[in-house]
Amino acid sequence: MKALLALLLLIPSLSISEVNKKNEQSSFDITDIVIEKYYDEILDFAVSNSVSTLIHEVGHYYIDILDIPTFGQEEDMADSFITMYLIHKPEQYGDDYEAYEYYSLHDHNYIKGIVNNFFYLMLLGRDVEYVSGMHSNDKKRFYNIICSMKDGNPDVFKEFVSSRDINYELDYDCQEGVHTDIWNSWSKYLTGMWHGDGVEYIGKFILNYQDPIIDDQGETDIYPELLKIEIERVSERLFDDFHIQLPTDLNINFRYCDGEKNAFYYPGYYEIDFCYELFKEHMLTALDIYILKENL
Repeated sequence: MKALLALLLLIPSLSISEVNKKNEQSSFDITDIVIEKYYDEILDFAVSNSVSTLIHEVGHYYIDILDIPTFGQEEDMADSFITMYLIHKPEQYGDDYEAYEYYSLHDHNYIKGIVNNFFYLMLLGRDVEYVSGMHSNDKKRFYNIICSMKDGNPDVFKEFVSSRDINYELDYDCQEGVHTDIWNSWSKYLTGMWHGDGVEYIGKFILNYQDPIIDDQGETDIYPELLKIEIERVSERLFDDFHIQLPTDLNINFRYCDGEKNAFYYPGYYEIDFCYELFKEHMLTALDIYILKENL
């Protein structure tokens, strides 16, 4: 599977039968070695980024459904929802430290994934600044989120932040209390909506998957199936145990987007599209980083 995925990542146009033939005829190259060595890390990176992206889009849903005023870029507000929801502190759980460890183990890994994505894109010279002005560029999004991590739970994220060798910049640029300010701002709109506040959940997440494409040779695109397996693996903990009430059902559609590597929320329709192309792009980004690491 890993060798097969390696060649599909390297040469996406090959069919599986062609891959098997090529695999028999050639020795492992650097891509094969990286996939074999770092497959779990590459997959974890892609899944963590996918989950964090979905949380970002859920942030758009709450901005829409709660009619939260935006005095700036809504995309930055949706990023702030990521930090509010995914950064945990022990004091939020009272004496139940076991619950804190359980939820923070997963959620802290998710937020590390999206920060690493922005960091990796900068290392690879692919820092994206959207011409439309809807998003901040990747560098700004990286600093905004990592500042919240540093302020929100410095003990947990200290090593993660230090490993990027940006402590001096963060000490200078990050405002003390930024995560508390974000938490308090969101909490004003989410009062009474947290699971356990006594209000029953009204809506639920509805996950829809477009069938994978089957090519002319009868071979099935592996990325949709891989994403579906991973989303279903985390679905119970992530969606069935979501901590904030959904005022309506929220559809999440995993689908092809005609080559668009993105995810979208549709105001008023309460739907999120997550593109298969984006999941594949996350896999390729991680692959490029680990190839770079092996070549250093």
